[in-house]
Amino acid sequence: MDSNIVLTTITSSALFVLIIQWLKSSRWFPFLQHGQKLASRIASILFATAGSIGVGYVWNPAGRQLILTLPTVWGAVVALWHIANHFATQEIIYQGTINKVSVTSKPMGAPMPVRVDETGAVVIPAKP
Repeated sequence: MDSNIVLTTITSSALFVLIIQWLKSSRWFPFLQHGQKLASRIASILFATAGSIGVGYVWNPAGRQLILTLPTVWGAVVALWHIANHFATQEIIYQGTINKVSVTSKPMGAPMPVRVDETGAVVIPAKP
């Protein structure tokens, strides 16, 4: 099965937004509460880092060794790019699903009569 980086990024970002929202509503986790924008952004960056960091590890049980593989400088630059991608995707998901602004308007007088002319254009008469 091939890995799809776009689908993986969107899925993990959506899960990270879900986790952050769950932590915000948890009483036992005071670091993230509703209204703490900076803390939410820090958590989002940490989750983005966790979702895209390039540190690998291998455990050798025979020698009882834990081997950590750190990325090269170029690998770190690429990791920063992926972190930015994750953060941006999480922000898009959050702004589009959680932080929706409701748009309401009050009517300003009587509705204006509009009509469609013979060419199909909508004609709105000038206010008197």
